[in-house]
Amino acid sequence: DILAGCRCWQEATDGVSAAISSSLREALQHANSDLLGPFVAAENFRENWDETAFVSKAHTPKGLTEDIELVRRLLDDLGRCRVQRVYGVIYSDGRSSRDRLAATAQAALGVMKQALASLAHDRCLAAVRRFDAVIKAVDDRPKDTGVGLDVYAKTYAWAVEEQDALEAVFEEVLDMYDQLRQHGYRTSLDDQVSFDALAAKERDLTHRAMLEARLFLDKSHLERPCTASSGGEPDASEEAPAPSLRQ
Repeated sequence: DILAGCRCWQEATDGVSAAISSSLREALQHANSDLLGPFVAAENFRENWDETAFVSKAHTPKGLTEDIELVRRLLDDLGRCRVQRVYGVIYSDGRSSRDRLAATAQAALGVMKQALASLAHDRCLAAVRRFDAVIKAVDDRPKDTGVGLDVYAKTYAWAVEEQDALEAVFEEVLDMYDQLRQHGYRTSLDDQVSFDALAAKERDLTHRAMLEARLFLDKSHLERPCTASSGGEPDASEEAPAPSLRQ
Protein backbone atom coordinates (compact mmCIF):
# COMPACT_ATOMS: atom_id res chain seq x y z
CA ASP A 1 0.00 0.00 0.00
CA ILE A 2 2.85 2.35 0.80
CA LEU A 3 4.58 1.72 -2.57
CA ALA A 4 1.27 1.87 -4.43
CA GLY A 5 0.83 5.42 -3.24
CA CYS A 6 4.40 6.39 -4.08
CA ARG A 7 4.61 8.41 -7.27
CA CYS A 8 8.29 7.56 -7.86
CA TRP A 9 7.60 3.84 -7.54
CA GLN A 10 4.72 4.05 -9.95
CA GLU A 11 6.82 5.92 -12.50
CA ALA A 12 9.62 3.36 -12.13
CA THR A 13 7.31 0.37 -12.61
CA ASP A 14 5.64 2.05 -15.57
CA GLY A 15 9.07 2.65 -17.10
CA VAL A 16 10.11 -0.97 -16.61
CA SER A 17 6.83 -2.18 -18.07
CA ALA A 18 7.23 0.09 -21.08
CA ALA A 19 10.82 -1.07 -21.61
CA ILE A 20 9.82 -4.72 -21.45
CA SER A 21 6.91 -4.16 -23.83
CA SER A 22 9.17 -2.33 -26.28
CA SER A 23 11.77 -5.09 -26.08
CA LEU A 24 9.14 -7.77 -26.63
CA ARG A 25 7.76 -5.93 -29.66
CA GLU A 26 11.27 -5.65 -31.11
CA ALA A 27 11.97 -9.33 -30.45
CA LEU A 28 8.66 -10.36 -32.03
CA GLN A 29 9.29 -8.18 -35.07
CA HIS A 30 12.73 -9.73 -35.58
CA ALA A 31 11.40 -13.24 -35.10
CA ASN A 32 8.63 -12.69 -37.66
CA SER A 33 10.85 -11.02 -40.25
CA ASP A 34 14.10 -12.99 -39.91
CA LEU A 35 13.49 -16.27 -38.07
CA LEU A 36 9.95 -17.43 -38.74
CA GLY A 37 10.37 -18.36 -42.42
CA PRO A 38 13.56 -20.44 -42.11
CA PHE A 39 12.51 -22.05 -38.83
CA VAL A 40 9.03 -23.02 -40.07
CA ALA A 41 10.43 -24.45 -43.32
CA ALA A 42 13.02 -26.48 -41.43
CA GLU A 43 10.46 -27.66 -38.87
CA ASN A 44 8.08 -28.80 -41.62
CA PHE A 45 10.94 -30.71 -43.22
CA ARG A 46 11.87 -32.31 -39.86
CA GLU A 47 8.30 -33.47 -39.28
CA ASN A 48 7.92 -34.95 -42.77
CA TRP A 49 11.38 -36.52 -43.12
CA ASP A 50 11.33 -40.33 -43.13
CA GLU A 51 14.75 -41.81 -43.85
CA THR A 52 13.49 -45.39 -44.20
CA ALA A 53 10.85 -44.42 -46.75
CA PHE A 54 13.31 -42.25 -48.64
CA VAL A 55 15.93 -44.96 -48.93
CA SER A 56 13.44 -47.63 -49.99
CA LYS A 57 11.88 -45.75 -52.91
CA ALA A 58 13.25 -45.49 -56.45
CA HIS A 59 15.02 -42.26 -57.34
CA THR A 60 15.97 -40.34 -60.45
CA PRO A 61 19.05 -38.10 -60.83
CA LYS A 62 16.84 -35.04 -61.29
CA GLY A 63 14.72 -35.82 -58.24
CA LEU A 64 17.72 -36.42 -55.99
CA THR A 65 19.44 -33.26 -57.20
CA GLU A 66 16.32 -31.23 -56.42
CA ASP A 67 16.03 -32.82 -52.95
CA ILE A 68 19.68 -32.07 -52.18
CA GLU A 69 19.35 -28.46 -53.32
CA LEU A 70 16.22 -28.02 -51.19
CA VAL A 71 17.93 -29.25 -48.02
CA ARG A 72 21.04 -27.23 -48.85
CA ARG A 73 18.90 -24.08 -49.03
CA LEU A 74 17.26 -24.94 -45.70
CA LEU A 75 20.66 -25.24 -44.05
CA ASP A 76 21.95 -22.05 -45.66
CA ASP A 77 18.86 -20.14 -44.50
CA LEU A 78 19.25 -21.47 -40.96
CA GLY A 79 22.94 -20.59 -40.97
CA ARG A 80 22.15 -16.97 -41.87
CA CYS A 81 19.70 -16.60 -38.98
CA ARG A 82 20.92 -14.32 -36.20
CA VAL A 83 19.72 -16.39 -33.26
CA GLN A 84 21.64 -14.60 -30.48
CA ARG A 85 20.47 -11.06 -29.98
CA VAL A 86 19.71 -8.46 -27.31
CA TYR A 87 16.41 -6.59 -27.52
CA GLY A 88 16.60 -3.83 -24.96
CA VAL A 89 16.28 -5.61 -21.63
CA ILE A 90 15.71 -9.05 -23.23
CA TYR A 91 18.40 -11.48 -24.37
CA SER A 92 17.29 -14.09 -26.90
CA ASP A 93 19.27 -17.25 -27.70
CA GLY A 94 17.77 -19.57 -30.32
CA ARG A 95 20.86 -21.68 -30.94
CA SER A 96 19.39 -24.84 -29.48
CA SER A 97 16.30 -24.65 -31.72
CA ARG A 98 18.37 -23.85 -34.79
CA ASP A 99 20.86 -26.62 -34.09
CA ARG A 100 18.09 -29.16 -33.56
CA LEU A 101 16.52 -28.31 -36.91
CA ALA A 102 19.88 -28.18 -38.67
CA ALA A 103 20.87 -31.60 -37.32
CA THR A 104 17.88 -33.26 -38.97
CA ALA A 105 18.50 -31.48 -42.27
CA GLN A 106 22.22 -32.29 -42.18
CA ALA A 107 21.54 -35.97 -41.58
CA ALA A 108 19.01 -36.02 -44.40
CA LEU A 109 21.48 -34.32 -46.71
CA GLY A 110 24.01 -37.08 -46.04
CA VAL A 111 21.44 -39.76 -46.88
CA MET A 112 20.49 -37.97 -50.10
CA LYS A 113 24.09 -37.57 -51.24
CA GLN A 114 24.74 -41.24 -50.56
CA ALA A 115 21.66 -42.16 -52.60
CA LEU A 116 22.87 -39.99 -55.49
CA ALA A 117 26.35 -41.53 -55.28
CA SER A 118 24.86 -45.04 -55.35
CA LEU A 119 22.70 -44.17 -58.35
CA ALA A 120 25.67 -42.61 -60.17
CA HIS A 121 27.73 -45.74 -59.48
CA ASP A 122 25.05 -48.07 -60.86
CA ARG A 123 24.43 -45.89 -63.93
CA CYS A 124 28.16 -45.68 -64.55
CA LEU A 125 28.68 -49.45 -64.51
CA ALA A 126 25.66 -50.02 -66.74
CA ALA A 127 26.93 -47.41 -69.21
CA VAL A 128 30.37 -49.06 -69.34
CA ARG A 129 28.73 -52.36 -70.31
CA ARG A 130 26.69 -50.65 -73.03
CA PHE A 131 29.74 -48.87 -74.42
CA ASP A 132 31.61 -52.19 -74.45
CA ALA A 133 28.81 -53.85 -76.40
CA VAL A 134 28.72 -51.12 -79.06
CA ILE A 135 32.51 -50.99 -79.43
CA LYS A 136 32.69 -54.78 -79.77
CA ALA A 137 29.92 -54.76 -82.37
CA VAL A 138 31.52 -52.14 -84.64
CA ASP A 139 34.99 -53.62 -84.19
CA ASP A 140 33.75 -57.02 -85.40
CA ARG A 141 34.04 -56.25 -89.11
CA PRO A 142 33.18 -58.86 -91.78
CA LYS A 143 35.77 -60.48 -94.00
CA ASP A 144 33.58 -60.51 -97.10
CA THR A 145 31.79 -57.74 -98.99
CA GLY A 146 28.58 -59.69 -99.52
CA VAL A 147 25.88 -60.45 -97.01
CA GLY A 148 28.29 -59.86 -94.15
CA LEU A 149 28.75 -56.25 -95.24
CA ASP A 150 24.99 -55.67 -95.38
CA VAL A 151 24.64 -57.01 -91.85
CA TYR A 152 27.52 -54.84 -90.69
CA ALA A 153 25.92 -51.75 -92.26
CA LYS A 154 22.80 -52.41 -90.18
CA THR A 155 24.98 -52.90 -87.12
CA TYR A 156 26.63 -49.56 -87.78
CA ALA A 157 23.25 -47.82 -88.14
CA TRP A 158 22.21 -49.32 -84.79
CA ALA A 159 25.51 -48.17 -83.25
CA VAL A 160 24.90 -44.59 -84.41
CA GLU A 161 21.54 -44.54 -82.61
CA GLU A 162 23.01 -46.23 -79.55
CA GLN A 163 25.87 -43.72 -79.48
CA ASP A 164 23.40 -40.83 -79.19
CA ALA A 165 21.73 -42.53 -76.22
CA LEU A 166 25.08 -43.35 -74.62
CA GLU A 167 26.27 -39.76 -74.91
CA ALA A 168 23.18 -38.70 -72.96
CA VAL A 169 23.89 -41.34 -70.30
CA PHE A 170 27.53 -40.26 -70.08
CA GLU A 171 26.52 -36.62 -69.57
CA GLU A 172 24.00 -37.68 -66.94
CA VAL A 173 26.60 -39.63 -64.96
CA LEU A 174 29.09 -36.78 -65.29
CA ASP A 175 26.48 -34.31 -64.02
CA MET A 176 25.68 -36.51 -61.00
CA TYR A 177 29.32 -36.68 -59.94
CA ASP A 178 29.69 -32.93 -60.51
CA GLN A 179 26.68 -32.33 -58.26
CA LEU A 180 28.19 -34.52 -55.55
CA ARG A 181 31.51 -32.66 -55.69
CA GLN A 182 29.74 -29.31 -55.50
CA HIS A 183 28.00 -30.43 -52.32
CA GLY A 184 31.22 -31.60 -50.68
CA TYR A 185 30.82 -35.34 -51.23
CA ARG A 186 34.12 -37.20 -51.39
CA THR A 187 34.00 -39.71 -54.25
CA SER A 188 35.31 -43.17 -53.36
CA LEU A 189 38.28 -44.65 -55.18
CA ASP A 190 36.02 -47.35 -56.63
CA ASP A 191 33.67 -44.72 -58.06
CA GLN A 192 36.57 -42.74 -59.49
CA VAL A 193 37.98 -45.83 -61.20
CA SER A 194 34.56 -46.69 -62.63
CA PHE A 195 34.05 -43.19 -63.99
CA ASP A 196 37.54 -43.08 -65.49
CA ALA A 197 36.74 -46.36 -67.27
CA LEU A 198 33.49 -44.87 -68.57
CA ALA A 199 35.26 -41.75 -69.84
CA ALA A 200 37.84 -43.91 -71.60
CA LYS A 201 35.10 -45.98 -73.26
CA GLU A 202 33.31 -42.83 -74.40
CA ARG A 203 36.49 -41.48 -75.99
CA ASP A 204 37.27 -44.83 -77.62
CA LEU A 205 33.82 -45.12 -79.17
CA THR A 206 33.64 -41.51 -80.35
CA HIS A 207 37.19 -40.92 -81.54
CA ARG A 208 38.19 -44.39 -82.79
CA ALA A 209 35.62 -47.16 -83.12
CA MET A 210 32.88 -45.22 -84.92
CA LEU A 211 35.34 -43.44 -87.21
CA GLU A 212 37.05 -46.68 -88.16
CA ALA A 213 33.69 -48.35 -88.79
CA ARG A 214 32.57 -45.52 -91.07
CA LEU A 215 35.82 -45.61 -93.01
CA PHE A 216 35.55 -49.37 -93.37
CA LEU A 217 32.04 -49.09 -94.80
CA ASP A 218 33.03 -46.33 -97.21
CA LYS A 219 36.01 -48.31 -98.45
CA SER A 220 34.07 -51.58 -98.71
CA HIS A 221 31.26 -49.99 -100.72
CA LEU A 222 33.78 -48.56 -103.18
CA GLU A 223 35.49 -51.94 -103.58
CA ARG A 224 32.29 -53.99 -103.67
CA PRO A 225 31.59 -55.54 -107.09
CA CYS A 226 28.32 -54.45 -108.70
CA THR A 227 25.98 -57.42 -109.20
CA ALA A 228 23.12 -57.25 -111.68
CA SER A 229 19.56 -58.13 -110.75
CA SER A 230 17.31 -60.36 -112.83
CA GLY A 231 16.00 -57.31 -114.73
CA GLY A 232 19.49 -56.15 -115.62
CA GLU A 233 19.37 -53.21 -113.23
CA PRO A 234 21.79 -52.84 -110.32
CA ASP A 235 20.49 -53.91 -106.94
CA ALA A 236 18.94 -50.89 -105.20
CA SER A 237 20.51 -51.85 -101.91
CA GLU A 238 23.96 -51.67 -103.49
CA GLU A 239 23.28 -48.33 -105.14
CA ALA A 240 22.03 -46.69 -101.94
CA PRO A 241 24.66 -44.47 -100.40
CA ALA A 242 26.12 -45.45 -97.07
CA PRO A 243 25.11 -43.38 -94.02
CA SER A 244 27.02 -40.15 -93.77
CA LEU A 245 29.84 -39.77 -91.27
CA ARG A 246 28.46 -38.86 -87.87
CA GLN A 247 30.01 -35.73 -86.50
